[in-house]
Amino acid sequence: MAEAKKASVTAFVPEEETKLQGSLGLMSLVLLGVAYMGPMCIYIYYGIMTPMTNGMYSLTILITAIVMTLTALSYAKMSKAIPAAGSVYTYVGKSINPHLGFVAGWAIIADYLLLPMICFLSFGLYINALIPAVPIWVWILLGIIIVTLLNYRGISLVAYVNTVITIIPIIFVIIAFIFIIAYIAGGGGVGTFLDNTAFYNPELFVTSSIVAAAAIMCCGFVGFDAISTMSEEAKHPQRDIPRAIVLTCVVMGAIYVVMAYVMQLAWPTAYLEIKDPNTGILEMFVYIGKPFLSTAFSIINILTSLAACLAGEAAVARIFYGMGRDGFLPKRFFGYLHPKYHTPIWNVLLASVVGLAAIFFSNNLAGAASLISFGALLGFAFVNISVIVHYYVKGKKRSAGNLIAYLIIPAISAACCIYLLFGLETQAKTLGALWLLVGIIYLAIKTKGFRQYPEELHMDV
Repeated sequence: MAEAKKASVTAFVPEEETKLQGSLGLMSLVLLGVAYMGPMCIYIYYGIMTPMTNGMYSLTILITAIVMTLTALSYAKMSKAIPAAGSVYTYVGKSINPHLGFVAGWAIIADYLLLPMICFLSFGLYINALIPAVPIWVWILLGIIIVTLLNYRGISLVAYVNTVITIIPIIFVIIAFIFIIAYIAGGGGVGTFLDNTAFYNPELFVTSSIVAAAAIMCCGFVGFDAISTMSEEAKHPQRDIPRAIVLTCVVMGAIYVVMAYVMQLAWPTAYLEIKDPNTGILEMFVYIGKPFLSTAFSIINILTSLAACLAGEAAVARIFYGMGRDGFLPKRFFGYLHPKYHTPIWNVLLASVVGLAAIFFSNNLAGAASLISFGALLGFAFVNISVIVHYYVKGKKRSAGNLIAYLIIPAISAACCIYLLFGLETQAKTLGALWLLVGIIYLAIKTKGFRQYPEELHMDV
Protein backbone atom coordinates (compact mmCIF):
# COMPACT_ATOMS: atom_id res chain seq x y z
CA MET A 1 0.00 0.00 0.00
CA ALA A 2 2.83 2.39 0.80
CA GLU A 3 4.45 1.73 -2.56
CA ALA A 4 1.16 2.33 -4.38
CA LYS A 5 0.67 5.62 -2.62
CA LYS A 6 4.20 6.69 -3.44
CA ALA A 7 3.68 5.86 -7.12
CA SER A 8 0.49 7.88 -7.15
CA VAL A 9 2.23 10.94 -5.77
CA THR A 10 5.03 10.58 -8.30
CA ALA A 11 2.63 10.20 -11.20
CA PHE A 12 0.70 13.36 -10.45
CA VAL A 13 1.95 16.38 -8.58
CA PRO A 14 -0.85 18.57 -7.16
CA GLU A 15 -1.26 21.99 -8.72
CA GLU A 16 -0.58 23.74 -5.41
CA GLU A 17 2.91 22.23 -5.20
CA THR A 18 4.13 22.50 -8.78
CA LYS A 19 3.54 25.54 -10.95
CA LEU A 20 4.72 26.95 -14.25
CA GLN A 21 7.55 29.43 -13.67
CA GLY A 22 6.98 33.13 -14.42
CA SER A 23 10.43 33.96 -15.74
CA LEU A 24 10.03 35.52 -19.21
CA GLY A 25 10.30 39.24 -19.95
CA LEU A 26 9.01 41.16 -22.97
CA MET A 27 12.12 40.62 -25.12
CA SER A 28 12.21 36.88 -24.43
CA LEU A 29 8.53 36.62 -25.33
CA VAL A 30 9.00 38.50 -28.60
CA LEU A 31 12.03 36.40 -29.50
CA LEU A 32 10.05 33.23 -28.81
CA GLY A 33 7.36 34.46 -31.19
CA VAL A 34 9.93 35.48 -33.82
CA ALA A 35 11.63 32.10 -33.51
CA TYR A 36 8.34 30.29 -33.98
CA MET A 37 7.36 32.43 -36.98
CA GLY A 38 10.88 32.04 -38.31
CA PRO A 39 12.68 35.02 -39.90
CA MET A 40 13.62 32.66 -42.74
CA CYS A 41 9.96 31.90 -43.46
CA ILE A 42 9.95 34.56 -46.18
CA TYR A 43 12.62 32.58 -48.03
CA ILE A 44 11.19 29.11 -47.43
CA TYR A 45 7.84 30.00 -49.04
CA TYR A 46 9.34 32.10 -51.83
CA GLY A 47 9.52 29.25 -54.33
CA ILE A 48 5.90 28.27 -53.71
CA MET A 49 4.26 31.67 -53.39
CA THR A 50 5.94 33.43 -56.30
CA PRO A 51 4.54 31.14 -59.03
CA MET A 52 1.19 30.79 -57.23
CA THR A 53 0.68 34.58 -57.09
CA ASN A 54 2.23 35.40 -60.47
CA GLY A 55 4.96 37.40 -58.77
CA MET A 56 2.72 39.21 -56.25
CA TYR A 57 4.22 37.58 -53.19
CA SER A 58 4.55 40.88 -51.30
CA LEU A 59 0.88 41.79 -51.90
CA THR A 60 -0.14 38.38 -50.59
CA ILE A 61 1.94 38.87 -47.46
CA LEU A 62 0.50 42.33 -46.87
CA ILE A 63 -3.05 40.97 -47.04
CA THR A 64 -2.13 38.17 -44.68
CA ALA A 65 -0.29 40.53 -42.32
CA ILE A 66 -3.30 42.86 -42.06
CA VAL A 67 -5.65 40.01 -41.19
CA MET A 68 -3.16 38.54 -38.75
CA THR A 69 -2.49 41.89 -37.06
CA LEU A 70 -6.23 42.39 -36.51
CA THR A 71 -6.33 38.91 -35.03
CA ALA A 72 -3.23 39.67 -32.94
CA LEU A 73 -5.11 42.61 -31.43
CA SER A 74 -7.86 40.21 -30.42
CA TYR A 75 -5.28 37.87 -28.88
CA ALA A 76 -3.83 40.83 -27.00
CA LYS A 77 -7.25 41.75 -25.63
CA MET A 78 -8.02 38.20 -24.55
CA SER A 79 -4.59 37.54 -23.06
CA LYS A 80 -5.06 40.63 -20.91
CA ALA A 81 -8.54 39.58 -19.81
CA ILE A 82 -7.64 35.90 -19.29
CA PRO A 83 -3.90 35.50 -18.53
CA ALA A 84 -3.83 31.70 -18.32
CA ALA A 85 -2.15 28.86 -20.18
CA GLY A 86 -4.24 27.30 -22.94
CA SER A 87 -4.46 30.11 -25.51
CA VAL A 88 -7.43 29.66 -27.91
CA TYR A 89 -8.94 26.89 -25.82
CA THR A 90 -8.94 29.02 -22.68
CA TYR A 91 -10.14 32.25 -24.31
CA VAL A 92 -13.10 30.66 -26.07
CA GLY A 93 -13.98 28.28 -23.25
CA LYS A 94 -13.96 31.00 -20.62
CA SER A 95 -15.70 33.71 -22.64
CA ILE A 96 -18.21 31.70 -24.69
CA ASN A 97 -18.65 28.04 -23.76
CA PRO A 98 -16.36 25.27 -22.44
CA HIS A 99 -17.51 22.83 -25.13
CA LEU A 100 -16.81 25.33 -27.88
CA GLY A 101 -13.50 26.12 -26.20
CA PHE A 102 -12.50 22.49 -26.60
CA VAL A 103 -13.41 22.52 -30.30
CA ALA A 104 -11.44 25.74 -30.86
CA GLY A 105 -8.43 24.40 -28.99
CA TRP A 106 -8.66 21.07 -30.79
CA ALA A 107 -8.62 22.88 -34.15
CA ILE A 108 -5.46 24.79 -33.48
CA ILE A 109 -3.74 21.83 -31.83
CA ALA A 110 -3.42 20.27 -35.30
CA ASP A 111 -1.52 23.39 -36.32
CA TYR A 112 0.85 23.21 -33.36
CA LEU A 113 1.42 19.48 -33.70
CA LEU A 114 2.27 19.68 -37.40
CA LEU A 115 4.44 22.80 -37.39
CA PRO A 116 7.27 21.19 -35.37
CA MET A 117 7.01 18.12 -37.61
CA ILE A 118 7.59 20.25 -40.71
CA CYS A 119 10.44 22.04 -38.99
CA PHE A 120 12.04 18.70 -38.14
CA LEU A 121 11.67 17.74 -41.80
CA SER A 122 13.25 21.01 -42.90
CA PHE A 123 16.08 20.45 -40.43
CA GLY A 124 16.70 16.99 -41.85
CA LEU A 125 16.49 18.02 -45.51
CA TYR A 126 18.89 20.95 -45.32
CA ILE A 127 21.49 19.27 -43.14
CA ASN A 128 21.32 16.26 -45.46
CA ALA A 129 22.04 18.62 -48.36
CA LEU A 130 25.27 19.59 -46.61
CA ILE A 131 26.15 16.09 -45.38
CA PRO A 132 24.42 13.69 -47.81
CA ALA A 133 26.27 10.65 -46.49
CA VAL A 134 23.98 10.62 -43.44
CA PRO A 135 20.32 9.73 -44.14
CA ILE A 136 17.64 12.34 -43.58
CA TRP A 137 15.86 10.22 -40.96
CA VAL A 138 18.99 10.18 -38.79
CA TRP A 139 19.14 13.97 -38.75
CA ILE A 140 15.43 14.21 -37.99
CA LEU A 141 15.82 11.83 -35.07
CA LEU A 142 18.82 13.79 -33.78
CA GLY A 143 16.86 17.05 -33.98
CA ILE A 144 13.96 15.53 -32.06
CA ILE A 145 16.28 14.30 -29.31
CA ILE A 146 17.93 17.72 -28.93
CA VAL A 147 14.62 19.59 -28.83
CA THR A 148 13.04 17.14 -26.39
CA LEU A 149 15.96 17.41 -23.94
CA LEU A 150 15.93 21.22 -24.03
CA ASN A 151 12.17 21.43 -23.48
CA TYR A 152 12.47 18.87 -20.70
CA ARG A 153 14.84 21.16 -18.79
CA GLY A 154 12.43 24.10 -18.80
CA ILE A 155 11.21 27.20 -20.60
CA SER A 156 14.04 29.46 -19.40
CA LEU A 157 16.62 27.29 -21.16
CA VAL A 158 14.42 27.18 -24.28
CA ALA A 159 14.15 30.97 -24.24
CA TYR A 160 17.94 31.34 -23.91
CA VAL A 161 18.65 28.95 -26.79
CA ASN A 162 16.03 30.68 -28.95
CA THR A 163 17.54 34.08 -28.17
CA VAL A 164 20.92 32.92 -29.46
CA ILE A 165 19.58 31.06 -32.49
CA THR A 166 17.10 33.78 -33.48
CA ILE A 167 19.80 36.44 -33.71
CA ILE A 168 21.68 34.48 -36.40
CA PRO A 169 18.90 34.37 -39.04
CA ILE A 170 18.10 38.03 -38.38
CA ILE A 171 21.70 38.84 -39.30
CA PHE A 172 21.42 36.67 -42.40
CA VAL A 173 18.18 38.37 -43.45
CA ILE A 174 19.94 41.75 -43.24
CA ILE A 175 23.00 40.56 -45.16
CA ALA A 176 20.91 38.89 -47.88
CA PHE A 177 18.79 42.03 -48.12
CA ILE A 178 21.91 44.14 -48.67
CA PHE A 179 23.16 41.85 -51.44
CA ILE A 180 19.80 41.88 -53.20
CA ILE A 181 19.61 45.67 -52.89
CA ALA A 182 23.13 45.98 -54.31
CA TYR A 183 22.19 43.71 -57.22
CA ILE A 184 19.20 45.89 -58.12
CA ALA A 185 21.17 49.12 -57.61
CA GLY A 186 23.78 47.78 -60.03
CA GLY A 187 21.16 47.41 -62.75
CA GLY A 188 20.10 43.84 -62.04
CA GLY A 189 16.47 42.71 -62.17
CA VAL A 190 14.16 45.59 -63.05
CA GLY A 191 17.00 48.03 -62.26
CA THR A 192 14.82 50.23 -60.05
CA PHE A 193 13.31 50.16 -56.58
CA LEU A 194 10.03 51.71 -57.71
CA ASP A 195 8.04 49.24 -59.78
CA ASN A 196 4.40 48.91 -58.79
CA THR A 197 3.98 45.70 -60.81
CA ALA A 198 6.36 43.99 -58.38
CA PHE A 199 3.65 44.55 -55.78
CA TYR A 200 0.44 44.51 -57.84
CA ASN A 201 0.13 43.57 -61.50
CA PRO A 202 -3.50 43.91 -62.65
CA GLU A 203 -2.83 41.91 -65.82
CA LEU A 204 -1.73 38.86 -63.81
CA PHE A 205 -3.91 39.27 -60.73
CA VAL A 206 -6.12 36.26 -59.95
CA THR A 207 -8.25 36.62 -56.82
CA SER A 208 -8.57 32.91 -56.08
CA SER A 209 -4.81 32.41 -56.30
CA ILE A 210 -4.06 35.35 -54.00
CA VAL A 211 -6.63 34.15 -51.46
CA ALA A 212 -5.24 30.59 -51.52
CA ALA A 213 -1.69 31.90 -51.11
CA ALA A 214 -2.69 34.26 -48.29
CA ALA A 215 -4.41 31.39 -46.51
CA ILE A 216 -1.24 29.30 -46.69
CA MET A 217 0.91 32.22 -45.51
CA CYS A 218 -1.13 32.42 -42.31
CA CYS A 219 0.91 29.54 -40.95
CA GLY A 220 3.92 31.87 -41.17
CA PHE A 221 2.31 34.15 -38.57
CA VAL A 222 1.44 31.59 -35.91
CA GLY A 223 4.28 32.83 -33.70
CA PHE A 224 2.19 35.52 -32.08
CA ASP A 225 -0.29 32.87 -30.96
CA ALA A 226 2.51 30.81 -29.46
CA ILE A 227 3.29 33.78 -27.20
CA SER A 228 -0.21 33.63 -25.72
CA THR A 229 0.45 30.10 -24.45
CA MET A 230 3.24 31.51 -22.26
CA SER A 231 1.00 33.71 -20.08
CA GLU A 232 1.85 31.78 -16.92
CA GLU A 233 5.56 31.75 -17.82
CA ALA A 234 5.76 35.58 -18.12
CA LYS A 235 6.93 37.89 -15.35
CA HIS A 236 4.20 40.44 -16.13
CA PRO A 237 1.66 38.61 -18.31
CA GLN A 238 -1.09 41.22 -18.42
CA ARG A 239 1.38 43.88 -19.56
CA ASP A 240 3.93 42.00 -21.65
CA ILE A 241 1.90 39.27 -23.38
CA PRO A 242 -0.38 41.72 -25.30
CA ARG A 243 2.61 43.87 -26.28
CA ALA A 244 4.68 40.89 -27.41
CA ILE A 245 1.80 39.46 -29.47
CA VAL A 246 1.21 42.64 -31.47
CA LEU A 247 4.90 43.56 -31.76
CA THR A 248 5.82 40.14 -33.15
CA CYS A 249 3.06 40.20 -35.76
CA VAL A 250 3.66 43.78 -36.95
CA VAL A 251 7.46 43.59 -37.03
CA MET A 252 7.63 40.26 -38.85
CA GLY A 253 4.84 41.27 -41.24
CA ALA A 254 6.75 44.40 -42.25
CA ILE A 255 9.97 42.44 -42.77
CA TYR A 256 8.17 39.83 -44.87
CA VAL A 257 6.52 42.43 -47.14
CA VAL A 258 9.71 44.37 -47.80
CA MET A 259 11.80 41.28 -48.46
CA ALA A 260 9.22 39.80 -50.84
CA TYR A 261 8.96 43.06 -52.78
CA VAL A 262 12.73 43.37 -53.14
CA MET A 263 13.10 39.75 -54.27
CA GLN A 264 10.48 40.31 -56.96
CA LEU A 265 12.40 43.37 -58.16
CA ALA A 266 15.58 41.30 -58.35
CA TRP A 267 14.02 38.41 -60.31
CA PRO A 268 10.86 39.71 -61.99
CA THR A 269 10.30 36.56 -64.08
CA ALA A 270 10.82 34.11 -61.23
CA TYR A 271 7.16 33.07 -61.28
CA LEU A 272 7.80 31.62 -64.75
CA GLU A 273 11.31 30.27 -64.28
CA ILE A 274 11.56 28.64 -60.84
CA LYS A 275 12.29 24.94 -61.39
CA ASP A 276 11.82 23.51 -57.89
CA PRO A 277 9.25 25.42 -55.78
CA ASN A 278 10.38 23.72 -52.56
CA THR A 279 13.89 25.15 -52.90
CA GLY A 280 13.17 28.17 -55.08
CA ILE A 281 15.10 30.53 -52.82
CA LEU A 282 18.34 28.69 -53.58
CA GLU A 283 17.74 29.40 -57.28
CA MET A 284 17.11 33.04 -56.41
CA PHE A 285 20.51 33.47 -54.78
CA VAL A 286 22.22 31.81 -57.74
CA TYR A 287 20.28 34.08 -60.12
CA ILE A 288 21.66 37.24 -58.51
CA GLY A 289 25.19 35.84 -58.69
CA LYS A 290 25.61 35.01 -55.00
CA PRO A 291 25.58 31.19 -54.78
CA PHE A 292 27.36 31.31 -51.41
CA LEU A 293 24.13 32.68 -49.98
CA SER A 294 22.50 29.38 -50.90
CA THR A 295 25.00 27.51 -48.77
CA ALA A 296 24.64 30.00 -45.93
CA PHE A 297 20.87 29.75 -46.14
CA SER A 298 21.01 25.96 -45.85
CA ILE A 299 23.19 26.18 -42.73
CA ILE A 300 21.17 28.89 -41.03
CA ASN A 301 17.85 27.26 -41.91
CA ILE A 302 19.03 24.22 -40.00
CA LEU A 303 19.40 26.39 -36.89
CA THR A 304 16.12 28.26 -37.36
CA SER A 305 14.25 25.01 -37.92
CA LEU A 306 15.63 23.80 -34.61
CA ALA A 307 14.55 27.05 -32.94
CA ALA A 308 11.05 26.76 -34.38
CA CYS A 309 10.84 23.17 -33.15
CA LEU A 310 11.84 24.30 -29.67
CA ALA A 311 9.23 27.05 -29.51
CA GLY A 312 6.63 24.87 -31.20
CA GLU A 313 7.00 21.96 -28.82
CA ALA A 314 6.94 24.31 -25.84
CA ALA A 315 3.71 25.89 -27.10
CA VAL A 316 1.78 22.71 -27.87
CA ALA A 317 2.91 21.14 -24.60
CA ARG A 318 1.38 24.06 -22.70
CA ILE A 319 -1.85 23.99 -24.69
CA PHE A 320 -2.21 20.32 -23.80
CA TYR A 321 -1.32 21.21 -20.22
CA GLY A 322 -4.11 23.80 -20.08
CA MET A 323 -6.61 21.25 -21.40
CA GLY A 324 -5.37 18.53 -19.07
CA ARG A 325 -5.30 20.77 -16.02
CA ASP A 326 -8.96 21.68 -16.55
CA GLY A 327 -10.07 18.09 -17.10
CA PHE A 328 -10.80 18.18 -20.84
CA LEU A 329 -8.01 15.65 -21.39
CA PRO A 330 -6.85 12.99 -18.87
CA LYS A 331 -5.32 15.03 -16.08
CA ARG A 332 -2.74 12.52 -14.85
CA PHE A 333 -1.01 12.64 -18.22
CA PHE A 334 -1.73 16.02 -19.79
CA GLY A 335 -1.94 18.00 -16.54
CA TYR A 336 1.30 16.67 -15.10
CA LEU A 337 4.25 18.96 -14.34
CA HIS A 338 7.76 17.71 -13.64
CA PRO A 339 8.43 18.33 -9.92
CA LYS A 340 11.95 19.68 -10.49
CA TYR A 341 11.89 21.45 -13.87
CA HIS A 342 8.21 22.55 -13.74
CA THR A 343 7.63 21.46 -17.34
CA PRO A 344 4.67 19.48 -18.80
CA ILE A 345 7.08 16.68 -19.66
CA TRP A 346 4.56 14.08 -20.90
CA ASN A 347 3.16 16.62 -23.37
CA VAL A 348 6.69 17.42 -24.56
CA LEU A 349 7.30 13.74 -25.22
CA LEU A 350 3.96 13.42 -27.04
CA ALA A 351 4.88 16.32 -29.33
CA SER A 352 8.22 14.63 -30.02
CA VAL A 353 6.49 11.39 -31.00
CA VAL A 354 4.31 13.29 -33.47
CA GLY A 355 7.48 14.92 -34.80
CA LEU A 356 8.73 11.48 -35.78
CA ALA A 357 6.12 11.52 -38.56
CA ALA A 358 8.48 13.88 -40.39
CA ILE A 359 10.47 10.80 -41.37
CA PHE A 360 7.52 9.58 -43.45
CA PHE A 361 6.19 12.99 -44.56
CA SER A 362 6.44 13.72 -48.27
CA ASN A 363 8.16 16.94 -49.25
CA ASN A 364 4.99 18.79 -50.20
CA LEU A 365 5.47 22.14 -48.48
CA ALA A 366 2.36 23.80 -49.95
CA GLY A 367 0.05 20.94 -48.99
CA ALA A 368 1.51 20.69 -45.48
CA ALA A 369 1.23 24.45 -44.96
CA SER A 370 -2.39 24.38 -46.12
CA LEU A 371 -3.21 21.73 -43.54
CA ILE A 372 -1.55 23.79 -40.83
CA SER A 373 -3.43 26.92 -41.87
CA PHE A 374 -6.81 25.18 -41.51
CA GLY A 375 -6.43 24.83 -37.75
CA ALA A 376 -4.81 28.24 -37.38
CA LEU A 377 -7.50 30.14 -39.29
CA LEU A 378 -10.35 28.38 -37.50
CA GLY A 379 -8.71 29.06 -34.14
CA PHE A 380 -8.10 32.71 -35.07
CA ALA A 381 -11.75 33.14 -36.05
CA PHE A 382 -12.82 31.74 -32.67
CA VAL A 383 -10.57 34.16 -30.78
CA ASN A 384 -11.98 37.15 -32.66
CA ILE A 385 -15.49 36.00 -31.81
CA SER A 386 -14.50 35.54 -28.16
CA VAL A 387 -13.50 39.22 -27.99
CA ILE A 388 -16.98 40.22 -29.13
CA VAL A 389 -18.66 37.94 -26.58
CA HIS A 390 -16.36 38.76 -23.67
CA TYR A 391 -16.18 42.53 -24.05
CA TYR A 392 -19.14 43.67 -26.13
CA VAL A 393 -21.86 41.15 -25.22
CA LYS A 394 -21.05 40.15 -21.63
CA GLY A 395 -18.93 43.14 -20.63
CA LYS A 396 -21.37 45.61 -22.22
CA LYS A 397 -18.54 47.84 -23.45
CA ARG A 398 -20.59 49.66 -26.05
CA SER A 399 -19.33 53.23 -26.27
CA ALA A 400 -18.33 54.58 -29.69
CA GLY A 401 -14.69 53.61 -29.20
CA ASN A 402 -15.57 50.24 -27.75
CA LEU A 403 -17.93 49.55 -30.64
CA ILE A 404 -14.94 49.73 -32.99
CA ALA A 405 -12.48 47.91 -30.71
CA TYR A 406 -14.71 45.13 -29.43
CA LEU A 407 -17.22 44.57 -32.23
CA ILE A 408 -16.33 45.96 -35.64
CA ILE A 409 -12.59 45.12 -35.77
CA PRO A 410 -12.87 41.57 -34.38
CA ALA A 411 -15.93 40.90 -36.57
CA ILE A 412 -14.04 41.98 -39.70
CA SER A 413 -11.04 39.91 -38.63
CA ALA A 414 -13.18 36.81 -37.98
CA ALA A 415 -14.88 37.18 -41.37
CA CYS A 416 -11.50 37.48 -43.11
CA CYS A 417 -10.17 34.38 -41.35
CA ILE A 418 -13.20 32.35 -42.41
CA TYR A 419 -12.94 33.65 -45.99
CA LEU A 420 -9.27 32.65 -46.18
CA LEU A 421 -10.09 29.26 -44.67
CA PHE A 422 -12.47 28.48 -47.53
CA GLY A 423 -9.72 29.47 -49.94
CA LEU A 424 -7.57 26.52 -48.84
CA GLU A 425 -7.23 23.48 -51.08
CA THR A 426 -9.86 20.76 -50.75
CA GLN A 427 -7.52 18.17 -49.23
CA ALA A 428 -6.60 20.49 -46.37
CA LYS A 429 -10.24 21.28 -45.63
CA THR A 430 -11.18 17.60 -45.74
CA LEU A 431 -8.39 16.49 -43.39
CA GLY A 432 -9.07 19.45 -41.12
CA ALA A 433 -12.76 18.55 -40.93
CA LEU A 434 -11.88 14.95 -40.04
CA TRP A 435 -9.59 16.17 -37.25
CA LEU A 436 -12.44 18.30 -35.88
CA LEU A 437 -14.82 15.33 -36.06
CA VAL A 438 -12.46 13.23 -33.95
CA GLY A 439 -12.30 16.01 -31.36
CA ILE A 440 -16.07 16.45 -31.26
CA ILE A 441 -16.60 12.71 -30.82
CA TYR A 442 -14.13 12.67 -27.93
CA LEU A 443 -15.87 15.65 -26.35
CA ALA A 444 -19.28 13.97 -26.70
CA ILE A 445 -17.98 10.88 -24.90
CA LYS A 446 -16.24 12.97 -22.26
CA THR A 447 -19.37 15.01 -21.46
CA LYS A 448 -21.92 12.20 -21.87
CA GLY A 449 -23.44 13.56 -25.05
CA PHE A 450 -22.74 17.23 -24.23
CA ARG A 451 -25.09 16.99 -21.23
CA GLN A 452 -22.30 17.88 -18.84
CA TYR A 453 -19.80 20.71 -18.76
CA PRO A 454 -16.14 19.84 -18.30
CA GLU A 455 -14.38 21.12 -15.21
CA GLU A 456 -14.39 24.85 -14.78
CA LEU A 457 -11.47 26.77 -16.27
CA HIS A 458 -8.95 28.02 -13.72
CA MET A 459 -7.33 31.45 -13.85
CA ASP A 460 -4.30 30.29 -11.87
CA VAL A 461 -2.25 27.11 -11.96
